[in-house]
Amino acid sequence: MQMLASAVATTGPDLTGFRAVQERTLRRPVLISLVDLEEEFDWKGPFSRENVALTHLHALPVAQARFDAFGVRPTYLADYPVVASDFGAEFLSRTSAEGRCELGAQLHPWVNPPHDEVASVRNSYPGNLAFDVERRKIEALTDLIERRCGMRPRVFKAGRYGLGPSTIGIIKSLGYLVDTSVMPFTSYVDEGGPDYSEFDRHPFWLGAGEVLELPSTRAFVGRLRNIGAALYPRVAASTGRTLHVGAFFARLGLLERVTLSPEGNNFDDQRRLVDAMLEDGHRVLVFSFHSPSLSPGHTPYVRSDADRDQFLATIERLLEYMLVQVGAEPMTTLELHRRLAADLDPLQAPSVERGRQS
Repeated sequence: MQMLASAVATTGPDLTGFRAVQERTLRRPVLISLVDLEEEFDWKGPFSRENVALTHLHALPVAQARFDAFGVRPTYLADYPVVASDFGAEFLSRTSAEGRCELGAQLHPWVNPPHDEVASVRNSYPGNLAFDVERRKIEALTDLIERRCGMRPRVFKAGRYGLGPSTIGIIKSLGYLVDTSVMPFTSYVDEGGPDYSEFDRHPFWLGAGEVLELPSTRAFVGRLRNIGAALYPRVAASTGRTLHVGAFFARLGLLERVTLSPEGNNFDDQRRLVDAMLEDGHRVLVFSFHSPSLSPGHTPYVRSDADRDQFLATIERLLEYMLVQVGAEPMTTLELHRRLAADLDPLQAPSVERGRQS
């Protein structure tokens, strides 16, 4: 059963007017690949406008070659420093013109002009910004991508999964067709961000099919996965962490939260997630990672050359498993939008009010 509740943080997203996606119309499982193309910064340090290093971008062709080998066109969700750089703009322009990728936008407010807000943890979630500040930042990013890459982006991500009450309305007015900002079964409330604890991994329409919400693929595996949404918050609570309850549940094969990403998840983790989702009837799977993980020392997931090699090997194994063994169809986000929109009947598609489930 698809959970379509609104995030409950006071500054969280206003996602009224849900319409369930009819995944059963997809004949085969679909694999979407997203890469958050962004600058290098200390994930545990303060947010600074000066953290705009991009040394890892030179590893992008290596990752792109993995995608090319399997006929996958990733969606690069590029932020302002990446597109402002000559290497980033040239790579994106050339690769998209050759039909080897799709181009999208990702908003990191602290490095995206105009700089009218204080750079802080709370303001790192775009949805916490004042309406006019958020709007002008998204406009600046959208215009920069169009000017530097020759293509207007139609796919959006609020950095740090930071949707707010105005975000969807803003991106809709700018012509975006897909949003990728929801991280299911996850809360960022402790840092002032949104709460997606009651969202699951199903895509859904906002309004009458104008914007497709495409959440990250994060879900539960294990014998208790069907009650994972209710049980996991208790397992992951502070007392549970102290007593290592989560590790105990995972070791016994009872319950574990897994993301379809090579960051913090090995190949076996991801394979178990894919198998569980397919067994439960899901059809859309979103594979994702952050571009700084392609080079050692920029994310917690890749600290050495050996980590980097393992990271790339995991990407390759996952693509091989999904596309060769499972038989999934690789799509871009906009291809999925078109496919699902063709099956959308505005008169019959269920409209789900905020806070209700379908």
